[in-house]
Amino acid sequence: HTAGERNGIFAFRPAPIQVVYLAYPGTHGASYLDYNVVDKTVSPREQRTHYTEKLVYMPHCYQTNSFRDIYQEVLDPTNLPSRADHSIPSDAVVLCTFNRLGR
Repeated sequence: HTAGERNGIFAFRPAPIQVVYLAYPGTHGASYLDYNVVDKTVSPREQRTHYTEKLVYMPHCYQTNSFRDIYQEVLDPTNLPSRADHSIPSDAVVLCTFNRLGR
């Protein structure tokens, strides 16, 4: 998810104020990043002391995308696969990732 990132550019301070948004909600631990845009769920206020950046809290959620728009077919309950669709026994343990709804 961060392949090809260019965070090293920020170390040269190309801008007087540098803000992190939608990259990684945790701290980067870098003195050259001034602010991190977060929300209270991903970065609880009581954890602020662990961040090198100043935190800018969005009122509801820092994610501005809508899964309803991007993944309509995934969120449609009529499209939910069953265990039988994939030959998975009803008593089997299923491990999965929820990083992206499209996976």
